[in-house]
Amino acid sequence: MKIKSIKVSGSLILAAFALVFTGILGGVAPIFLKVALREFTPFEIVFTRFFFAFIILFPILLAKKGFRVYKKDFVRILFASLFFAGNIFLFIFGLQYTTSISSQLLYLLTPTLVIILSFFFLKTRVQIHHLISIITGLLGGVILIGRNTTSVELINSLGTAYGNLIVLGAVCSWAGYIMVTKKLSSLYSPLFLLACNCFVTAGLSVFFLLRQHNNIFSIYHGASLQAILSLIALITLNSIGFFFLFQWAIKRVSPFMASTTTYFGPLSAAFFGVLLLGEKITIPLITSAFFICISAFFTFVNKIKT
Repeated sequence: MKIKSIKVSGSLILAAFALVFTGILGGVAPIFLKVALREFTPFEIVFTRFFFAFIILFPILLAKKGFRVYKKDFVRILFASLFFAGNIFLFIFGLQYTTSISSQLLYLLTPTLVIILSFFFLKTRVQIHHLISIITGLLGGVILIGRNTTSVELINSLGTAYGNLIVLGAVCSWAGYIMVTKKLSSLYSPLFLLACNCFVTAGLSVFFLLRQHNNIFSIYHGASLQAILSLIALITLNSIGFFFLFQWAIKRVSPFMASTTTYFGPLSAAFFGVLLLGEKITIPLITSAFFICISAFFTFVNKIKT
């Protein structure tokens, strides 16, 4: 009995480390995306990331014998993959009009959105600390979304309201993905679910690209080495590494705990955004971060207590 307890504890520790690492990778992703967006369109980047990720993952999946897909789960898997794709598409479109710091700060609202979705779909009771989390999270979000400014300094710090609103849509899609994929993760391997997500996301991007290009692979002609290396990093570190580790961790922890991976994103995004992209830390950004972090604090600490 004691040995079993140690094994469970060790598994949770590994899951915690995986979530921390995915949070850091999530914060670095906007940096690579910002570089790639200088030479590629959002659809071209999404296609590259998830088509080549699928090409890498599919042979590995075939080599693993014994996995079985149940017909009753087809719709649920497709539904989860569409949430996944929605997060990817909305995030990259929104990132064009906001900063990497603001984009990751908005993802701190993921646990709060999970609480709201749990209330509507899982009939979870909303307690006082949940309400505090929701209210403070909304206040932080309003600072990022509900203001109109032409100040270059503020735009380089907070981004635009338009861009942040699109990213918030991506966050909602990500929260939905966490809710849906939790049940699936108990039946299917992280590798299988990730391959399905990549296949659906790449397929949707191909549909849009074929309307613009006769030869999709011609998009790489004339691209700089910097842009190509950014795409390679997005494929290996973010499209495969991030989502595989996240899917592996969510199999072992609750949807809420999985959503806490977003807490590490703003730190790495702020470090690299200021250092490499010239983004600014301003009073409004700090104020927004304060309210959103209060929201995260109440969801996280009260969840630990219960």
